Parts: sequence; structure tokens; C-alpha cells
Amino acid sequence: MIETILLSFIVAKIKKYKILPIFKHWTIYPILICAVIYIYLEWTIWHGDYSLVKYANIFKAVYLSCFLLLAIKYNQIKIYLKGICLVFIGYILNYIAMYYNDMKMPVFVSNSWWTGYAKPDMFFKALDQGDFHILGDMYTKAIPLCDTIDLGYCCVSIGDILVRSFAFLIIYYSIKASNNKYNNI
Repeated sequence: MIETILLSFIVAKIKKYKILPIFKHWTIYPILICAVIYIYLEWTIWHGDYSLVKYANIFKAVYLSCFLLLAIKYNQIKIYLKGICLVFIGYILNYIAMYYNDMKMPVFVSNSWWTGYAKPDMFFKALDQGDFHILGDMYTKAIPLCDTIDLGYCCVSIGDILVRSFAFLIIYYSIKASNNKYNNI
């Protein structure tokens, strides 16, 4: 989700907001720490270590929970609730894709072959570690809801994009609120 955080910073900068005020309070730092851990998890997968994959869902829940701290600090509860609706819809879309594919999430890899992130045996190794991703093929059902958007370092689905939009909304509106708060001092 680091790209989502960076995108929220870029959009805030384009809208002429200052980024630094959000760093004046500790509530942004748990999110950034989770982003660094997320990068580490992706790095371990990139290097063929799938032992942490079984903890991915727990980590995602912790990561998403960190955004509540930021929303409370900058009084963005309405945005948080709207974002939670996006997360819920995203998870439903992901669940539908998995439901029609024996509770596995098919992944359609393109750029990740080229970058080296995806390797032919990685899906089998990840399944052995408790992951639910499989390589998509001609027998895959509900393809538009599967992980079809290949970023080169991960593949995401429409549902994943909705989940990431939650992070974008919280960070962007918190930047906006932090500008208002610290500019009035």
C-alpha cells in the first residue's frame, strides 16, 4: 500500500497542501511503520521466502486499524466510515472471486514475470505456507474480480483497489485537516 500513501501525498501536494503538518503528530507513524513492514513482506516474497505469508491477513487487519488513529486525530470519522464501506465492498468482491474459484484467488501475472517478482513455483510454495493465491488459467471464473492488475511487484484486484482507496481517503483528508489545524495556530 505504499503507492497509495505516496499517491495521497502527491495529490495533496497538487492541491497545494503541505505534507509536513501531518508528521507533527504520532498517529501517522504507525501507518508508515506498517508500510515499511509491508515492503519487507513483499521483499521476502520477492526472494522466495513465503514463511510470513500465513500472517498476511492478520497484518492487513492491523495495518487498516492504524488508519483509525489518524481519522480520530484529525476528526475524519465520516471519511473513515465511508472508507470502511469501500473496504467492505472490496472484500465482498474479493470473496466473490474466491467463492467461484474454490476459495482461492486467481492471479493473472504479466509484468511480475518480467520484474522477477513472480516465479513459476512461487504459487505452490505460497500455498504450502497457507496462502490462498493461485495462478489464473483458462478455468478461472469471475476473472474481472480476480487479481488481474499487475503492478510488477504485486497483482491487485478491483476489490484491492477499493481497499487501498480507503487508505488514500484517510491520509489525504488528514493532510487537509492537518493543514487547517496547524495553519490556524
